[in-house]
Amino acid sequence: MGYNKLKGVKVIFFTMAGKKHTLQFKRLSEFTEDKDEYIKLTASWAKTAWGYLHLDDKKYYLREVKEKQNEIYVATFYGLPVAMFGLFERRLDPFREEDDNTLAPSNTELKAVYFDYVFVEEKVRGLGFARQLLDKAKVLAIELGADLIYLETLNPKLNNMYKKLDAKVICEGQYIENPTDVLSINIKKPDAQVVCEALEFERRPRMY
Repeated sequence: MGYNKLKGVKVIFFTMAGKKHTLQFKRLSEFTEDKDEYIKLTASWAKTAWGYLHLDDKKYYLREVKEKQNEIYVATFYGLPVAMFGLFERRLDPFREEDDNTLAPSNTELKAVYFDYVFVEEKVRGLGFARQLLDKAKVLAIELGADLIYLETLNPKLNNMYKKLDAKVICEGQYIENPTDVLSINIKKPDAQVVCEALEFERRPRMY
């Protein structure tokens, strides 16, 4: 299985110093050879990053990636898996406040995609892969006819990285009683307040 050779990636990068490290992307569901191993790998990545949120359920992420494998993309470099992200379609139906302080559905509907399951192997961080993940997500979002991409961060320190990638913090959210920051990347420039209101009235905890 290719990912067992991940330590060899450093050698590849050393011999290609100064060249752009271009990733290739493939849906998790599209892997045919070693499919179960790729599912285990992506689940282990998710558990490494966010396992502390589900300590009472050791197989939570294994079930999640199996269920969402058509929306999760694996990034490979020279055939070696090094990163992933998930992209989930959402329709946001904002509400507006009437003169009598009641709420009514807005005529504005936004088609959004939720950018989640973002992970880059520690050995290959700092090589611009996060931007490539987001650039690929933008291309897919445009193909889906989305108005915007939105994401949430549990760690405010990550906000600066996403801001460098054209994201803006627009409001606060929550995931399993943990506060989050909601960021958006506009494709068709919807109003940030409309997005926040739509998210609020979905009454979700975080989608995934």
